[in-house]
Amino acid sequence: MIKVLAEERSDRTEVIQLADIFRASILDVSPTTLTLAVIGEESKTEALEQLMERFGILELVRTGVVALERGQYTIRDQRKETTEFNLGKHAL
Repeated sequence: MIKVLAEERSDRTEVIQLADIFRASILDVSPTTLTLAVIGEESKTEALEQLMERFGILELVRTGVVALERGQYTIRDQRKETTEFNLGKHAL
């Protein structure tokens, strides 16, 4: 999974075209980012990763159980709500 910056229409169009060429799925769209999933040989994922670098890779997960924040924020972004995963003292 790769989350890339795509603020400009031309960047967004190019990322979508590259995703199509690599048969990657677009998992999430925000006003400034696109999140892609690509499955296949390591050489395929590396090639797509290299092409996405010029847009700005915000998050990248290559294997195993994965999680990426939806939308324009990243998991470590301080601007999002910090209480999202706080269950409080009454949690089970």
